[in-house]
Amino acid sequence: MTRKQRALCFGSLLVLGILCFSILSLSNAPRAVRASGSLPTGLHVVGGQIQDGGGNVIVPHGLDRSGSQYQCVKGGGSTFDGPSDQTSVGIMTSWNTNIVRVPLNEDCWLGINGEPADGDSSAKYQQDIINYVNLLNQNNQIVILELHWNAPGGQQALGQQPMPDADHAPAFWQSVSNTFKNNSSVMFDLYNEPYTNSWSCWLNGSSGANSSPCNDTGFAVAGMKTLISTVRNTGATNVILLGGLQYANDVSGWLNQVQQLPQNLQSNLVASFHIYPNNACISTSCLDGNVAPIQAKFPVLAGEIGEYDCQHGFIDTIMSWFDSHKIGYLGWAWNTQSCTSTPALISDFNGTPTAYGQGFKSHLATLNNGGGGGNGGGSTVTDPLNDYSKIFAHSSNLTFDNTNTANFNNDASRLTRTATSAESVVWKQAGMTQFQADTYYWPTQTVSDFQFYTSPDNSSYTAASPQKNNLGGNWTHIQYTLTVPAGTNYVKVVFPTDATNAWDPQISQVTLTYAAGTATPTPTPTTTPPTPTPTTTPPTPTPTPTGTPVSGGTCKVVYSITNQWSGGFNGDIVITNTGSTAINGWTLKWNFANGQQVTNGWNGTFTQQGATVTVTNASYNGTIAAGGNTDIGFSANVGSTNTNPTSFTLNGAQCQ
Repeated sequence: MTRKQRALCFGSLLVLGILCFSILSLSNAPRAVRASGSLPTGLHVVGGQIQDGGGNVIVPHGLDRSGSQYQCVKGGGSTFDGPSDQTSVGIMTSWNTNIVRVPLNEDCWLGINGEPADGDSSAKYQQDIINYVNLLNQNNQIVILELHWNAPGGQQALGQQPMPDADHAPAFWQSVSNTFKNNSSVMFDLYNEPYTNSWSCWLNGSSGANSSPCNDTGFAVAGMKTLISTVRNTGATNVILLGGLQYANDVSGWLNQVQQLPQNLQSNLVASFHIYPNNACISTSCLDGNVAPIQAKFPVLAGEIGEYDCQHGFIDTIMSWFDSHKIGYLGWAWNTQSCTSTPALISDFNGTPTAYGQGFKSHLATLNNGGGGGNGGGSTVTDPLNDYSKIFAHSSNLTFDNTNTANFNNDASRLTRTATSAESVVWKQAGMTQFQADTYYWPTQTVSDFQFYTSPDNSSYTAASPQKNNLGGNWTHIQYTLTVPAGTNYVKVVFPTDATNAWDPQISQVTLTYAAGTATPTPTPTTTPPTPTPTTTPPTPTPTPTGTPVSGGTCKVVYSITNQWSGGFNGDIVITNTGSTAINGWTLKWNFANGQQVTNGWNGTFTQQGATVTVTNASYNGTIAAGGNTDIGFSANVGSTNTNPTSFTLNGAQCQ
């Protein structure tokens, strides 16, 4: 949504006072996660995907909960516009959401320039936000926190600026990051909708008013490079969203700018894209040319979509394009303004949808397949086998068949072979409890069953016998359901070898059920927020405490390369506690032999000195029960040789 109206309105607030806030109510507009679903934790970026700690792809669908950026400056003691209790959150999640975006006010968070209004404190504002984040997490919702309203110097944050201000934005993100860095289900959207005209300003900021490269901005700007560094210097590894120019609708230069960042600042970044009918980039050709290329290297999330006519024709087209590219989106906004002038999803806080909101709600309902908006974020992950994106490993003689769909219940893509050999495919899911495969057999031939194997570590596999259900059809539809042993993280499926034709049988879809984790609730801050100054140096992160001593031979490490390309690769490591007591806190170390350099890691904090890589546990996986395991992963650069490390230590002890 174009925010010029907001800025004009609140630039006038100094004169018009309460009257302008009434104008705001007209100009500022801003799938249910089922009871069996769980909150995605350990969020991180792998290539063009957001994944959870179990390696499941997350495609968020949700709502923008507008209000907390402006209500605190109106006075009256309220942080939110409308209710923020369990009942209200339950109504929101009944729309089949798995993510909520919460806008913040710079002054209210930091307690500067006379805000929050009416003598309310920044401590109260912060605690209200913390409580709301925790409540949303308890309802299986990922949370995006974003800087929405700000202002330089002694000006009050009564609207949106072209860019983050260097006076306060670094201190704001230092404080927010320190508050939420232990919650891996919270993402940081560094600035809502930049509208400087300079990509160099966007990245690098400026040292003064109207100074190069920010000649169109009347104050010193904190560029994205500065804000990313500020967040990372607190020790926060949370996923970071970066909106482009022209109110986050122009991402034409996003990839080029981000790739200029130091390698250590490129990890866990997502391109944030906003789209409304009055934006420039709304055609599918523009999306194909500007948005799709980013997703080849970084995830894209449409942080705001909407339209102004109280209808849903525009967003129907946009959502269809996003769905086809596996890009998530959030509807602006969950408030009760008139949908004929601004994109309001509801007409009251009981959740009654406007006509526009009904279109959005109905579409989200079509995506729900058992948790987290149909994207693998809850307790069920579905692989439709359109590509290899959800497959952990596979043999070479495999392909996807998209012909004769009528014979396969209109399934447009199935996994099959190019030879009649015993080809195999492996799916990975931490904490797996059940594995189900829908398969099809050519009815005129007798072919053996698929073979199934389970493993905790992708090293030792055990044969398994699933339940078999014949569902008939043009091709015989066989559904295999396997209740896997406790501790299973991998399932391997092997094609039968007695088929006459390579295309018989075929795997149509795989569904994995698992017990997901929970987020670490954000505690009440125990220190006063830092005094905001442009030159504040972020504090040094507190070192991770020394973990439980590990006896020699009581740990096992399985290292594997999951993907490799020219100059780089992805690695996966499973750490198993083979001892009789739990490990509480761990540090894993190994040496690379060929100059490999880690560029990004997940499910742990990675550092590298020369050839030595050190990984300490994340907040959510520090305890490894006796007989249990945990999984970490990373991306790395490499030359022509990529030898696997052969020796690992856990808390100083040698592992098997």
